[in-house]
Amino acid sequence: MRIAICGGIGSGKSAVLDIIRGLGYFVVSADDVTRELYKDEKFVRLVAAAFPEAVIDGELDKATLSEIIFKDKAKRLVLNSISHPMIINRIMAIDCDPLFVEVPLLIESGLKEQFDEIIYVKSKLRHRIKRLKETRGLSTKQIRAVMKAQARSREVAEAATVILNNFGGIDELKENVVEIIDYILKDKP
Repeated sequence: MRIAICGGIGSGKSAVLDIIRGLGYFVVSADDVTRELYKDEKFVRLVAAAFPEAVIDGELDKATLSEIIFKDKAKRLVLNSISHPMIINRIMAIDCDPLFVEVPLLIESGLKEQFDEIIYVKSKLRHRIKRLKETRGLSTKQIRAVMKAQARSREVAEAATVILNNFGGIDELKENVVEIIDYILKDKP
């Protein structure tokens, strides 16, 4: 069984993944797969062909690439056409049951159909912005740019099989995660 964990930036997906990992389940983050991909020579060559200014001495300049793709939707789509198939292949090659996967861009990546269950982590916008400022040091302008690039929350929530509310503290989140995992895996041997 493959279970996606999705939600907008700053919603608490990583915290949910950490809790699930702590419960002893195998987890993977699409962001971690992407970071590995950024070191892959084939991927860097493909990015260099499309975005030569984002590759310096054979190394991917992530800051430059981010700046390019969050300013221009067409360029973001080009990068997605390069990266998403490679990310999908790496995730789908993982042989583990159940497999929990944090997927920030579930709709945009075309991964929706690859999962048996989809957990949508829901959090208030003001909490998301506050978290991102505190944990990543992003400005409101940067946060809004990333949010604008992601699918609308309503669209992602509609794709979900389960909604996980992240409105309280970490203890409440843990309780909610345990309850949802028990529900999802209840008929699983």
